[in-house]
Amino acid sequence: MWLHDVEHDGSRSEDFQPTIIKSEWCKTNAFIFLGEKQNRERIDYQRVCDVLDRLLPLYLHIEIASKNGKPSTPSFIFKPGCRTKQSFTKLTYKRDEQIDVRLLHNDLQQALYDELIRVYGRDNVGTENLIGCGRVDLTL
Repeated sequence: MWLHDVEHDGSRSEDFQPTIIKSEWCKTNAFIFLGEKQNRERIDYQRVCDVLDRLLPLYLHIEIASKNGKPSTPSFIFKPGCRTKQSFTKLTYKRDEQIDVRLLHNDLQQALYDELIRVYGRDNVGTENLIGCGRVDLTL
């Protein structure tokens, strides 16, 4: 688990054992990561899927809980496919400076999609499928 708070100092915290999420961490421009790191040169896609499967109940509880705090039944319709997304973009920084930004999430999503369609077939893998109040990055 680690935190990234853009408004605080813009840096990423050290890794630490998963814990209860503190209320002060839940704010705009803050990111809380829970998962597992891998070397991007040697990605174990089966391990990625195993970790995501393990985290799915937590995701459903947090993202799709109804207002009364009870998990709702998410609506989900599987659609296979993956639209191509850009790997780089420009970002305006400090009003007049532009910087090149690598969109690594898009590249990792595409790589995982490509690996899974190789194993399970194009009709069985989809990206950005709608579920409840959001989208799932990749569905098998």
